[in-house]
Amino acid sequence: MKTKEHSRQVRKEVVEKFNAELGSSPEHGKRMDNLWTYEDMEIWCCVFQSVCSSEPESIQAAPQNLSSLLVIWERPRAVYDANIEKYSITYRLANAEDSAWSEYLTDGYQDTGAILNDLLTNSTYDVRVVAICTNGLRGLVSDLLTVFMPIDDPGKSDRA
Repeated sequence: MKTKEHSRQVRKEVVEKFNAELGSSPEHGKRMDNLWTYEDMEIWCCVFQSVCSSEPESIQAAPQNLSSLLVIWERPRAVYDANIEKYSITYRLANAEDSAWSEYLTDGYQDTGAILNDLLTNSTYDVRVVAICTNGLRGLVSDLLTVFMPIDDPGKSDRA
């Protein structure tokens, strides 16, 4: 009988082999997510996700006032089979797993920044960015950025 460690290693090797030999890695517009087991049965099923671009890079954010956050990023390095039409910036209260993601859509593909409004002071938000292409596919999602909204207005000086 195979051990669970052996099964995990086999699954990892299958994913790596698929991505390397068949050329369906994120760099080629597809990703193999996982294989899994259920109890002692091995279930060999692949979950594929087509993507239209790599992830936006260098995500940064800075509070503009007590309730607004400026988010900026660099365009994805690779676009696979369509043009980028716009970007989706999703955000939610951090450390609240039941908190729903809100979405802001940019006006066009040249936008590499957005201002998120109506945020709560003294709160922490998770923010991520993804490209949306003209064919309707989304790209890979950026790294998650966690940002704190301050109590004091960053746009005002303490000097009189």
